[in-house]
Amino acid sequence: MEHTTEKNLVRLADAFAEHTKLSIWRVGFLAVNDGKFFGRISGRHDPSGKGARTCRPPTAAAVVWWFLENWPDDLGWPDLVWEDEIAWSPAHQEAFKERFKNG
Repeated sequence: MEHTTEKNLVRLADAFAEHTKLSIWRVGFLAVNDGKFFGRISGRHDPSGKGARTCRPPTAAAVVWWFLENWPDDLGWPDLVWEDEIAWSPAHQEAFKERFKNG
């Protein structure tokens, strides 16, 4: 997996799944109505042998938004480095700042 955005989304999904005891399939289903989403972008479940897939910026923004809305209060947000490719709206930026202003 080469793309920073996809790596970050998978890191969020892995942390969320481990903390909540949900499968990564279930997290994908809840976040984007696609249980195979995180497997595809990580390359973990790729029977075609094509490797990790990318996701479009609006999809990445929607997934991050879902995590913002559903992130457990007792789980720290992972340190992530985002590229400019994620489609942050001003509302997303403010919600992110508000949610994580103290940690």
